[in-house]
Amino acid sequence: MSFAQSFTINPHTAGKVECSLPESLTGRQSALLLQYNRAPDDTLRKDGGLVAVWKIARSQEPQQIVVLSTLKLTENSLRKASPNVLERQQREDVSIYLEPEKTIQSNDAKIAEIAANLRGSDDKESARNVFNFVKDHLEYNQFYNQRQGAKKALKKGKGDCTEYSELMIAFLRNLGIPARMAMGVTLMESEEDRVGYHNWVEVHFDDLGWISFDPTWADAERAFTTFERMENRYILLGYGHAASSYGVRMSGGDYRVEHKANWEDPIAPIRLRIHLALYSDSISQAHKSIDTLLSWSPEEVRYISLRAEAFMREGDFETALPLIQLSFVKAEHFMDEDQSKLNMAAYMANTGKKKEAMELLIALEKEREFNAVMVSYNPLFSPLSDQEDFQLLKARGEALNQKMAKEFEAREAAVGRKN
Repeated sequence: MSFAQSFTINPHTAGKVECSLPESLTGRQSALLLQYNRAPDDTLRKDGGLVAVWKIARSQEPQQIVVLSTLKLTENSLRKASPNVLERQQREDVSIYLEPEKTIQSNDAKIAEIAANLRGSDDKESARNVFNFVKDHLEYNQFYNQRQGAKKALKKGKGDCTEYSELMIAFLRNLGIPARMAMGVTLMESEEDRVGYHNWVEVHFDDLGWISFDPTWADAERAFTTFERMENRYILLGYGHAASSYGVRMSGGDYRVEHKANWEDPIAPIRLRIHLALYSDSISQAHKSIDTLLSWSPEEVRYISLRAEAFMREGDFETALPLIQLSFVKAEHFMDEDQSKLNMAAYMANTGKKKEAMELLIALEKEREFNAVMVSYNPLFSPLSDQEDFQLLKARGEALNQKMAKEFEAREAAVGRKN
């Protein structure tokens, strides 16, 4: 993927621009190419990362600096962790990441009291307990540049990515587990907002080295991270609070900064092919595409659920059942849980348990009405066609689907008029 940082300096401005640069880091990312429209005056190591510096002289015209980075990203998560990565990482003294800081008050009495109750049988269990506590205790609130610190975040019960990270780090350091704040950008799904600056946490395990965790996005409605998984969309620029000022610093006057990313997700088209194959009864083709996804991520709940659905579409319910049960055990996100329940309802509907299937489907619709849409077009639920409740559920799903389609068309038309 490519990542562009563009700086526009207003006329009659003098000073300097500092820009954090993405660099190659074992187990995280490889910097394949770095290009400038104007070579930096200096490059130095600062805040745990690489920083380019430009001296800005006054000019009557606007000035622009553009940095284009081409990167290959690697998921740095617990599920992908390997002792081999630790061996390739530079040996370092991690004891400094056990000390309290101004906004990471790991020696605070209240933090120590709660941390004691979060201690597990080993460092990984302790880290999981801390991760879940922070995610559940805090409510997301944008403080912008007003840092609250771990102590205030714990008391207020709210914060943004900085507070989520600070509180998790404070608990871990109190428990004797090295942890530090990572700063960089997160690749977003929106076409209009492809890049978001972000803070997350890295935890050091003796047998695995530094592993990334993101309690903030795990707490979002559309979470793309869990304790074990960090979707491959994080670009690391540096560490610590100084680095978390968006990787951009300017002195001497006014400026504007723009950030863009060109990110192609290779998984999205494969998943689309699977759904189209299932829709057209090309089950063997669906299995081939599912094989590809599972070869990349064998523990991914979404792919296990797709495999179960493909087997059921072939009429092999006996093989599908253990996969459905496995997906229940591994599901951590509500979307994964819903899909597991939908598969279980389909299994029941096709194995003589129509009443239980209907009860589960009604409960799913109450939780999220979109589940009715998922039911309305899935042929696995055809055995329920003689049920009046099912016909009503299916009708609600079809109506909701039509409503969503009209809303989408209206938004597209509005964008077209705007352009």
